[in-house]
Amino acid sequence: MSTEKLEIERKFLLKALPTTAYQAPPKIIEQCYVWNEEIKNHIRYRGEKNQDGSMIYYTTIKVAAGGDDSGAIVNTEQEEEIQREEFVKNFQSSDKKIGKMRYMIDYKGLMWEVDKFMNMDLVVAEVELDSEDQVFEIPPEIQKVLIMEVSGFKEFKNYSLADSME
Repeated sequence: MSTEKLEIERKFLLKALPTTAYQAPPKIIEQCYVWNEEIKNHIRYRGEKNQDGSMIYYTTIKVAAGGDDSGAIVNTEQEEEIQREEFVKNFQSSDKKIGKMRYMIDYKGLMWEVDKFMNMDLVVAEVELDSEDQVFEIPPEIQKVLIMEVSGFKEFKNYSLADSME
């Protein structure tokens, strides 16, 4: 079943993993991007190994709400669960791949995702909001390792970072 939602996301560059990130095992995420000529967009194929060892696979199509994808923090996101075979086929044929370990931090009603990228020295924290002007507080453990906000930087989008698994 396909779901579509509006994603409002802020992203922050960190100099290290927050110390509290290690309190629970991370999700292991591998994803790739494949161009689809029919929809004139990349489709993200993602495999996630959850903390309990279970695997889930899905596709995602993101479109910037304003039309210009360069640094959007608001996207329309269409997601659909897929079978392992579809993920593997596309992952093997893609030249845009990325892997990361995802740690979760629950703080003041918001779930922060902290990603440590494989094969590169990069850590980012993301939070999804209900509106662009929602007031939020960065968790103290993230503030301690915060470098800067990178929400509007195309260079820090996963698609731009892809290739890290080569």
